[in-house]
Amino acid sequence: MSPPMTLPVHGGVLHQESLSAEGVRKPEKGKIDRLGELIKEDLTQSMRDLADIIGLPDTRKIVRKYHGTRIFIPRTPRVQHHLATLLGMAQAWLLSEHFGGETISVPRMANLLRVQRNRDIVRRYDSGEAVRHLAHEYQLTDRQIYAILTRWGCM
Repeated sequence: MSPPMTLPVHGGVLHQESLSAEGVRKPEKGKIDRLGELIKEDLTQSMRDLADIIGLPDTRKIVRKYHGTRIFIPRTPRVQHHLATLLGMAQAWLLSEHFGGETISVPRMANLLRVQRNRDIVRRYDSGEAVRHLAHEYQLTDRQIYAILTRWGCM
């Protein structure tokens, strides 16, 4: 059996198993993919405009793959362009029609992800999960979990 294919990335190597079929990095084992839970109201205005054009599922793909970066939208997309690979040619053409020649900023969504994580921690704590288990699963300390629970009025 051949070893898994690896790809060079900044700061190390990305194993093929950590990529989904769309080429989007999968969440690490034990981590929850909160970017997939985004609703339109969670997005910035520019991302809402993007969702109006290509739809929320494809906007989620862009945010998941490129969050915290800027991406250039070509005037004429090619089949091998990263957006065409991620979304398909039809969606790449839609992007080009509306944003061709522009660079769009894709927000990190860090504050929203933190709020979603904290809400999930509170919900799970209220349903009886132990602080120690939550700390381990979210890669936080017990003290951080207690601080979140206190801020959310659970303690």
